[in-house]
Amino acid sequence: MSLLLFSRELLHFLSYHGSSVDKTLEIPFWPALASSLLIGGYYPLTQIYQHEEDLKDGVVTISYKLGKKGTFVFCGIVFALATAAMFFTFDERGQLQFFFIFTVCMLPMIFFFMQWMARTWKDQSKADFKNSLRMNLLASCCTTICFLILIILKGFE
Repeated sequence: MSLLLFSRELLHFLSYHGSSVDKTLEIPFWPALASSLLIGGYYPLTQIYQHEEDLKDGVVTISYKLGKKGTFVFCGIVFALATAAMFFTFDERGQLQFFFIFTVCMLPMIFFFMQWMARTWKDQSKADFKNSLRMNLLASCCTTICFLILIILKGFE
């Protein structure tokens, strides 16, 4: 797990450094934390449908350890922390209007997550590949749309 966190931070550093004008080596804390938490909030959901298969192969995932209900709770908490980190990121820069855009863009993903969680808690078979893929596609689309809007708006500053 620590290697995974390290590689996420390294990827964030390389992306930030490579896209900065002055090739800074100083990485802002809140955006780095937010990006790691956003990934950490989605990742266990990609494993939720394959507990039995992974166990047969000797693979023990965080999702397996948490169980299906625990995976939803964990991911919800991590995403809430990511949202808080996004708030601090934009607040620190005096750009809370961007935080509002972020939260609005994430609403479809949050609604799907909540519905999927409720369905899965009633019927564990709903923690399947199809719903996991839908969740990941929706989260990716919502995040991409959000950051495209922010990039476009940044061009008008």
